[in-house]
Amino acid sequence: MENYIERKEKDFFRVVDLEITSLCNRTCVYCPQSKKESENKEGVKHMSENMYKKIISDLAEINFSGSLMIAGFGEPFLNKNVMKFAQIAREKLKNTLIVIYTNGDFLNEDIVSISKRNNVGLYITLHDGKNKIPKNIQRFKREKNVFLRRDMKNSYLTTVGGIVNVKKKELKKRRCVRAQLVLTIRSSGDVVLCCEDFYSTNRYGNVEKESIEDIWKKKKFAQTRKDLLRGKGRVKLCEFCFQD
Repeated sequence: MENYIERKEKDFFRVVDLEITSLCNRTCVYCPQSKKESENKEGVKHMSENMYKKIISDLAEINFSGSLMIAGFGEPFLNKNVMKFAQIAREKLKNTLIVIYTNGDFLNEDIVSISKRNNVGLYITLHDGKNKIPKNIQRFKREKNVFLRRDMKNSYLTTVGGIVNVKKKELKKRRCVRAQLVLTIRSSGDVVLCCEDFYSTNRYGNVEKESIEDIWKKKKFAQTRKDLLRGKGRVKLCEFCFQD
């Protein structure tokens, strides 16, 4: 099949936001993980190796060469297979940018070494205020594959679909490109509208049962993305997406 990224097909995602665990070791007040009701309703905690391999194979089938973000709402390193998963992705997706988003609490020499060897980036989000860099991270901050993101307490935040309380901002009618550019896959395998959909209220298919390409091209999913691009037809989730 042709490489969708190379031929710049308008109606195809450029980024995959892949959640390999729904668990997190932190309970930040600006994240829905801090809420008691935040447990995955299906009981899925960690993505299985078989499901992960199926996702990577689907991406390899379409010669995906965009960005693979191992992220979601969980802390990736709570899934014991995280580095194995990163290696699998690198073997199959030679031209894809692969990044693991983490709070950095589990960072160590082995992780940094394996990541560097497989050309995998480590994006560390700081959560302790005043851009304070924890001691276990300080020694790695000069590594070429380690990137420190702004402290979340001083960053722009959303309500994550109205689940958490942050400074409310006026909702402005505008085009939304997020759903068009980013394919969001939860640890259960569900493909949802976007990264704000914590409870997976807008599901368009499951990667365990269907191919990624088939899910993406579903009429309902395609129409929703088109409507959002035009600045109309917002789903209920969008009512809480307060933007600058």
